[in-house]
Amino acid sequence: MQEPPLTPPPRARRVDVALQVVFSAHQSHYFAQSANVSETGLFLVTKRGFTAGTPLHVVFGAPPRLPRISADGVIRWTKEHEGIGVELTSLTTEQKLALHTFLDSNPN
Repeated sequence: MQEPPLTPPPRARRVDVALQVVFSAHQSHYFAQSANVSETGLFLVTKRGFTAGTPLHVVFGAPPRLPRISADGVIRWTKEHEGIGVELTSLTTEQKLALHTFLDSNPN
């Protein structure tokens, strides 16, 4: 008997918003801007090449609407010369709530 195909989890709602982001990978620090943000990650605009699977640390925010968030993440996908998709892997409950509130106040 053939098993039904697996369906991917629903994609988190993304909000187009430009936030200044500092991130570190491979013991180096970089500055980037987000193109969009969700409750589980963000897309960073960067022409620099990175490899999917690379762990990193990100810091971003838009006080007072979004308190500074400092979290670990991993690069899940890359678009050559455009940017990287980052999954946030260490958000606290407070950070998740702050992101949720911020995203709800920025409809698009």
